[in-house]
Amino acid sequence: MLASLAVARVVSGQGANLRSFEAFYSPMAATFAADGRTLYVVNGARGDYGMIAGRGSVSLCRVDGAGELKVDDPRLVKDLNAPVDLDILRRPTAVSPAGALVIAVGGSWTTDARGRNLDDDRARGTGLVVADATSGEILGRMFLGAESQFASVAGSPMMDPYSVAADPSGNIYVADLAARGTLPQGPGRAAPGIWKLAPAAVDALLRDEAPPAGSLQFLPVRALATGIEYSDAEDALYYVTGTDGYDLAGAVLRLPRGDFSNDNAIETIARELTSLASLTITPRGTVLAARNIGDIVIGRGRRGKEVKFREKFSFLSPGQMANTRLDDGRLLVVVPEASGGGAKQWQHRVRTFTVPGNL
Repeated sequence: MLASLAVARVVSGQGANLRSFEAFYSPMAATFAADGRTLYVVNGARGDYGMIAGRGSVSLCRVDGAGELKVDDPRLVKDLNAPVDLDILRRPTAVSPAGALVIAVGGSWTTDARGRNLDDDRARGTGLVVADATSGEILGRMFLGAESQFASVAGSPMMDPYSVAADPSGNIYVADLAARGTLPQGPGRAAPGIWKLAPAAVDALLRDEAPPAGSLQFLPVRALATGIEYSDAEDALYYVTGTDGYDLAGAVLRLPRGDFSNDNAIETIARELTSLASLTITPRGTVLAARNIGDIVIGRGRRGKEVKFREKFSFLSPGQMANTRLDDGRLLVVVPEASGGGAKQWQHRVRTFTVPGNL
């Protein structure tokens, strides 16, 4: 099920060694464990009208020092409702050790097996799932939808948890697309933006209890936060925006210390990149952003710089990316392609390519 093709050479600042691994089912996101060799890939299980409830999973993969990818367990975590992103918890929670997986699930795109939309948040399980990174066992769930303990304190539910990130202090950040901001806004209505769940909120929600006062914060993002990642090295939250027509659309933004208390602290790293789908941050702090048009740009300044390959091609619906350092110092970038491109289930692609290690 694995196929590869080399189509580019190493050129400073450009992509090389493009490869394709066809062993997934609507891969939406990827993330590496702390060892840099264990890779987790989210399978969204997309049907004709949405993502099919109960068919989503997380694959356990290994990447060797030369960049070869092998799937050890395609369904390490299984029976998920429309999973779209995941991250590794840096600190233990009320139900899990450090190193567990936290997975965003249950958005409004969840359907039953016949393609009918599941309208009930409780049936979708809208929120986060915590799973053991070795056994795949579900350790806990945080329900964040309508009539949840979260909504009772936040004043509104989450509707479309789309990207998730964890920081070393135990905070969890969740980007909510909230129906892409198309619904009327008002009290009790979900709004596009990023929620910050402090450790006390995480533990309370895992026990299905109300989060304590002050443990939830919200950063509105009208242009839609389509990808978020926490940089441990810089102690900062990065996010990219995906909808044109708003200020700071198609931008890479940085929030030092993940501090939601001061809007003026938000830094614009790049802008005018057009609609962005995801990002990954290299060890040197360089942001690589995937655009919805199907290419990758280095997020610096206005318009950024496109990562070029020898042959012109486009990534199909690029998902949440990841990167790791190989034995020879190069960086391997992992790009899930959420669109199956007409291929059969479990033959959808994750692509990889390399860039120079000093990027």
